[in-house]
Order: sequence, then C-alpha cells, then structure tokens
Amino acid sequence: MALKKAKIVKKIPKMHTLIGTTARLGTDFNVPRSPMSPDQLIDLLPKSKQNMGLVFGRETTGLTNEEVQQCDFVVTIPTKREYQSLNLSHAVAILLYELYKHSGDVKPHEKVTMASEREKKQVIIMFKDVIGKLHFPTPTKKQTQLKVWKRIMGKSFLTKREAYALMGFFKQAKHALKKK
Repeated sequence: MALKKAKIVKKIPKMHTLIGTTARLGTDFNVPRSPMSPDQLIDLLPKSKQNMGLVFGRETTGLTNEEVQQCDFVVTIPTKREYQSLNLSHAVAILLYELYKHSGDVKPHEKVTMASEREKKQVIIMFKDVIGKLHFPTPTKKQTQLKVWKRIMGKSFLTKREAYALMGFFKQAKHALKKK
C-alpha cells in the first residue's frame, strides 16, 4: 500500500472502489450519509489489490452531498459527540492503518518469545530464595510477599528475555545477601 499516488484533486477520479469519509451522519432516509465504521468497511473489502481511492473532505466543510454520492462506501470514524470531526491528518492515519492491517502485509518487527512454564517456575524459585534471606517482622508478612509476587507473575505475560533478566537479578541479589 503506497501513498506515492496520493494527491489533492478538484474532481474525484474514476476508481475501482471509492471510499468517502464523513463526520456528518444522515438519517435512515439520507442513504448517502449512512456511513459504516472502519471495521465494517474492512469486512466488506476484498483482499485483492485493486484501484482504491480514499476521499477526504475539506477540514472546514467536509464532503458535499454530491461528492459523497460518487463513493461506493462511506465511512465514519466513531468519536465522542463533543468532538465529532477529526483533524484531517488523524482521519487519514486511522483509515490507512486499518487498510494496512487488512492488506495482510502486517509483520511484527521482531518475534517475541514468551517464557515457558518451567522458566516462570524458576523465577519464582529464585524469588523464594531471595525472600528467604530477607528479614520480615512476622512469617505471615513473608508469606504475603510470596503470594503477592506469585500473583504478579501469574498475571504477567512474561517474555523469555524478561524471565532471564529477573533470574539474573535474583542471582545477584542472593549473592549480595550472602555477603552481609
């Protein structure tokens, strides 16, 4: 999906698919101004590469009814009632992002490997070792610390890298506590 052909035009050119944008909603009787959300639009678009145009209106007045009627689809980006109209650059960015996701070209920059159960258990074992070396006023407070940290570990989506960083930290902490 390239923007090399993006341009400002006085007249809407012929395209295979024209998608207009509007912040002004019509009634059920005003069919051209009965827009859909970007999600609904994406569900209707084929994945094939075709000549597609996005039509954005003027920041002051938006698209005219005549311009909206030339479009195959009309989309609106849902916003709060107080801020119905988005800045043009924001609307462009949101729609291009949605279309980019739909294109299938989305690839993460790096693969994130999650920590295995064994690695998570090892982090907890090392944490227990460090907690065991610390002084708490009562055994109950020590147990509470263990429970809290186990819960935190259970809720987290710990990556392999994070697990090994924690293990390294606990190893250093245990070593430092031995010296005392």
